[in-house]
Amino acid sequence: MYEFIYVIFLISGMIKSFLNMWLINIPIDLTFFFGLLLTILIIFNSFRVKLKVTSIFAIFLLLLWQAWTVFTLLYSVSSGYAFLKTVKVLANTLAFIYPIFLCKNFNTNQFFKSLIYLTTPLNLFYVFFILPYIYQNESFYEQAGLYLSVGFFSGLNILISIRYLLNRDSLIKNFLSLFLNFLALILSGARGPLLLTVACVSILTIYLLLKKGWNKKILILKIIFIIGIMGFVALSIAEYFNSHLVERTLERLSLLVQFLSGKVEDFSSKERIERWIFVFSNLNDIIPILFGYGLGSFGIMYLGEDIREYPHNIILEVWFETGLVGLFIFLAFLLVVFLSRRGNFLLLILTFYIFANFLKSGSLADARILFAFLSILMVK
Repeated sequence: MYEFIYVIFLISGMIKSFLNMWLINIPIDLTFFFGLLLTILIIFNSFRVKLKVTSIFAIFLLLLWQAWTVFTLLYSVSSGYAFLKTVKVLANTLAFIYPIFLCKNFNTNQFFKSLIYLTTPLNLFYVFFILPYIYQNESFYEQAGLYLSVGFFSGLNILISIRYLLNRDSLIKNFLSLFLNFLALILSGARGPLLLTVACVSILTIYLLLKKGWNKKILILKIIFIIGIMGFVALSIAEYFNSHLVERTLERLSLLVQFLSGKVEDFSSKERIERWIFVFSNLNDIIPILFGYGLGSFGIMYLGEDIREYPHNIILEVWFETGLVGLFIFLAFLLVVFLSRRGNFLLLILTFYIFANFLKSGSLADARILFAFLSILMVK
């Protein structure tokens, strides 16, 4: 139950997007409601938990960074969105603290299973019943960017399923999860999650083959072989049900390759690079370099509107809005987490996959899943 509530809190933004597409209004905000439940559980457990020194130091740095983001509101060029983003960033802190305070009652396996059980149906529903009709329905089109979240969680679920397969845990369930999320990932057209999933599986395979004994190596090779076959079958089935979406994915991958070779322009990649260039070109004076333009300022600086906008790179986002002061505290927090990690290499790969995604897409305001895995990496 603890893990289920936590997962709903982490993916509440995705759930709300689905509800909005179907014009379903609920009387209370999901993120607020489940965030309140987490807060109550943290307070209840705070009287009986004994925190490690590294956990205390990590929480201290995160709270210090949170305090600095609040301080930047005093000079932020954003007068509206900045306050909403402050609340969203506070939700990241809550996502990090929760597993630490519930360490004894928090079951990582239940967390992973809840994540797969909740997101896999959403991923499949989106690629089969929403994405093919995205330009025919206005409420669907408003959530067009959801394909990135679907691709992201599909890739994450694939890596989690491989983790269970290596431990020979519930083989049929995890092979099914692997197959269904392969299907969703291929149809989503999300290039970043697709390429990062392939990269993480490759890194994991090389690491395990170098580190494990001969019997384990045979198991790993068998699993990789089956993954390859399942990937091919998933691609074939995806082609059969919706060849248009498969062609879209292949075209987007081809476009990225041609863009990197300088042959054609890729609007999506070009737009990201323009944002990164904008960040560096505006950090040209000692004051903004040190202190940034204030939380939530990127939208009004880049587009001239006080709206949700971001550079598609979490490190550049922190630097642009909170300056080197904020960036130094944030990096110190990350360093403490990684140096004191207790999780194994598989968990490190999962965290790397998430963090790498936030280096090319996603905003600090939507980073609850990142802070959740950083916390689990420390305590498990």
